[in-house]
Amino acid sequence: ADIIKYGSTKRAYLGVMFGNGQSDEEQAKTKNVDGVYIVEVSKGSAAAEAGLQKGDVITGLNGAKITTGTQVIERIAAMRPGEKVMLTYNRDGADKTVSLTLKGEAGTYTALTGKAAEQLGANFENLSKEKAAELGLTGGVQIKSLKPGILREQTRIREGFVVTKVNGKKISTTEELTTALKAAGSSAIISGVYPSQPQREYQYALNDLG
Repeated sequence: ADIIKYGSTKRAYLGVMFGNGQSDEEQAKTKNVDGVYIVEVSKGSAAAEAGLQKGDVITGLNGAKITTGTQVIERIAAMRPGEKVMLTYNRDGADKTVSLTLKGEAGTYTALTGKAAEQLGANFENLSKEKAAELGLTGGVQIKSLKPGILREQTRIREGFVVTKVNGKKISTTEELTTALKAAGSSAIISGVYPSQPQREYQYALNDLG
């Protein structure tokens, strides 16, 4: 439907990245608050314009309780640019509520067919056992370079990112990545880390995969 209506796929974009509960600051902020800790807010995003900041803890979205970053990503991915959402969050012990208008990122539609991983627009390499151990991982698939494709068009993922999970399933090889993406259907959430911050897990939502 998006292809007919827009000529390209469009997904709603909030503009925040979440922590994984391991930093001292995050543990302190979420000790007495159930929610998701914001580690980064993208400039010019809907979240930034609404005044959200690093260190805020998102606790609710449109009246629904939020306890994981995946819940936020899935709910936002189901919305359209221009839609308004009501976000509740905690800042330094004070509960706040803000209404914000989602922005969109447009990308050319690419179907994931036979060579699913290649359609993402990236060159992947299995993480060596030595590198995985250095990062505290059991395995993963690293993005060596990016080119035009789904990853660049739908996300702000950067080269060097190590994919460790697709829809919560652990990924250790490029073959497992391809299989997981084929099984994902029309959307997927990929999780992983950047080598410079191995203790912080990032999640990216991919839509209109097939």
